[in-house]
Amino acid sequence: LVFATAKYVEEKMGRSFTESPPIQLSEIYPDTDYQTPVIFVLSSGSDPTGSLIKFAEEMNYLSRLQSISLGQGQGPVAEKYISMAIKKGDWVCCMNCHLAISWMPALDKIVDEFSTGAVTVDEHFRLWLTSMPSAQFPVAVLQNGIKLTYEPPKGLRANLIGTFTMLAEEWDCCDAGRDGRDQLYWKKLLVGLAFFHAVVQERRKYRALGWNILYEFNTSDILCAKDVLKMFTKNFEDMPWDALTYVSGHVNYGGRVTDDNDRKSLMCILARYYTSDGRVVDDADYKFSESGTYFSPPVGSYDDLMTYLRNLPTIDNPEVFGMHANANIAFQLNETRTLYETVLGIQPRVAGAGSADAKTPEEIVDDIA
Repeated sequence: LVFATAKYVEEKMGRSFTESPPIQLSEIYPDTDYQTPVIFVLSSGSDPTGSLIKFAEEMNYLSRLQSISLGQGQGPVAEKYISMAIKKGDWVCCMNCHLAISWMPALDKIVDEFSTGAVTVDEHFRLWLTSMPSAQFPVAVLQNGIKLTYEPPKGLRANLIGTFTMLAEEWDCCDAGRDGRDQLYWKKLLVGLAFFHAVVQERRKYRALGWNILYEFNTSDILCAKDVLKMFTKNFEDMPWDALTYVSGHVNYGGRVTDDNDRKSLMCILARYYTSDGRVVDDADYKFSESGTYFSPPVGSYDDLMTYLRNLPTIDNPEVFGMHANANIAFQLNETRTLYETVLGIQPRVAGAGSADAKTPEEIVDDIA
């Protein structure tokens, strides 16, 4: 049913309505101003911090971006950052607002002062907020802010496109070095790392078949692993495969893993993309899946890479996750059940006599959200 629904929407409205395009802050920024906060509504596995840091760097604002992770006792610190930034025209990012419920009234008051002109604010000032859905988040701030739903893309293809949209400037960073050796290792292994990141994230959709515990792998994991790969590529003549695998698998990604069997699965998956014998780099016919659909394309330009990624299947074959085709049955049943429950839950109902406590459609949508 899920695949049929997507196909129906594609035929009636166009393929773009079945895909979630990566969020580009450069396209959103012109609609922002110093009075309006930008709110990232988070979901499991999402982390907009890397995208914000990258955008601040593009705008030459990295040194003027103040970030704070909210929690116990961090509210007054955030207020201090904001009070200084509104005078200088800096940016402030308050992360995880849902963890600072007691400070939310103060945030509401601060944003209200911006909009009413009670305080003088530099026109270059921007307030960025991140939060999981929370009933305690100030409604006024939510209504007055620019809201972005920030969640990891669904599907291997969308995940890979999102990753390389974020890493576009990194693609050619090793082009000059040792007669093309650095370029070959960097581009081949970076594609392998992106596949690995997408696979460990997408295995979550199979629930207990994918992982014993559903881990929240996010953007920060691949950014750390990418920096490690770049360092090893540039600083070593012979790639230290054991060290690369250990740091990327046991430290960067394995730091989140608490189940022994999940850790073994993680390392087995990584071994397919970081091959200890170097086949992923040296063998042009090396594939990531038995069907041969998924592989690291020949070294080329960024546009060539994106063309390859856009031509990947929109429906994932379980083989790329190392799973049997029957795993899709459980996944599709769960997705179909969720779709039915959502559609039925927002259907209008005619309340009869004695049903004064029946919820309106708007209340039901609010509960689901």
